[in-house]
Amino acid sequence: MRAAFTAFGTLSVLYLVTIGGTAPARAAVAPVAADAAAGKADLAATASATKRARQSPALAIPVCVPIGLAVDSKDELFVANHYGSGTSCGSPGQITVYDSSGKQLPKRTITDSVQNPAGLAFDSSGHLYVADASQDKVFVYSASGKLIPSKTLTTDANYNPSGVQIAPNGEVWVANRTGNNIGIGEIQIFKGLKVKYTTTTGLVYPLGIAFQPGGKIAWVGNAESPNDAMTTYKLNGQFYLQYTTPGFTPGYLAFQNASSLVVSDPLSNVVAFYNTSGTQTGSFSDGVAYPYGIAIDSTGAIYVANVGYGGNYNGSSITKYTSAGVLVCTITSSGCY
Repeated sequence: MRAAFTAFGTLSVLYLVTIGGTAPARAAVAPVAADAAAGKADLAATASATKRARQSPALAIPVCVPIGLAVDSKDELFVANHYGSGTSCGSPGQITVYDSSGKQLPKRTITDSVQNPAGLAFDSSGHLYVADASQDKVFVYSASGKLIPSKTLTTDANYNPSGVQIAPNGEVWVANRTGNNIGIGEIQIFKGLKVKYTTTTGLVYPLGIAFQPGGKIAWVGNAESPNDAMTTYKLNGQFYLQYTTPGFTPGYLAFQNASSLVVSDPLSNVVAFYNTSGTQTGSFSDGVAYPYGIAIDSTGAIYVANVGYGGNYNGSSITKYTSAGVLVCTITSSGCY
């Protein structure tokens, strides 16, 4: 029996399925086209709830298939909910915002243009970048949450953007995953609105991107097993080094400091610490449920986006940890408990 993890995407779900064979094995993050009917049923069941949530800016929205996370200069947490509100998850998705205490700020919820948001990142001016997996776009919003259409980036239509990050030189890096179980991914580097450089070297289903502080090196998580690895690149996009991580499938990642990064593994339900030599130095799993996005605030606290279990994603959550990986609380609409 081979366990596979299905990818986020339009009318797709995340759950364990059997692929065949007899020996337990790890697998990739892969899409499931057959979920269309279930997706339509979810939409019908939650249409009114989604409509009410959008019409009332003061109505708190629960997390639903959270993928990307990002923290701004005020330590406010931004969450990319890949699907919309409602107990069964509607569509489209939205970006929910929480203050530094973990309390949701419903009036700050972003819905303009997004459909299936994935990776999130802030630039030095406080602009929020949102990789939308189903639209092949990266949308940019002002610090107040207003869409800036003139900054929208169009990504390679042959892929789905899953991760986005801003390089120290201000260029925008986008991780594009394939729609196949095992397939080569792509990194696109944008300078302004134009693609400056594209590479596929060392990539197999890339999700997250993180820049090593002061090191001028980009790290990318390849979320496909048995090709478990983190790949690194120079700022010009040239392949640098690859660190294999057997038995650990890197998803999203974030640096704690110049020598330590935090990496999620959705397949093993664990979050791990790695040094910049590619060696795992520790891990934690308390409160973790299919982890994806990782964010770290100015105090060193770690936030983890948990997709959760089952077709209704009732286990979707955001969990907060100390810098050492000790569970602090779960983020809810009313605070951190």
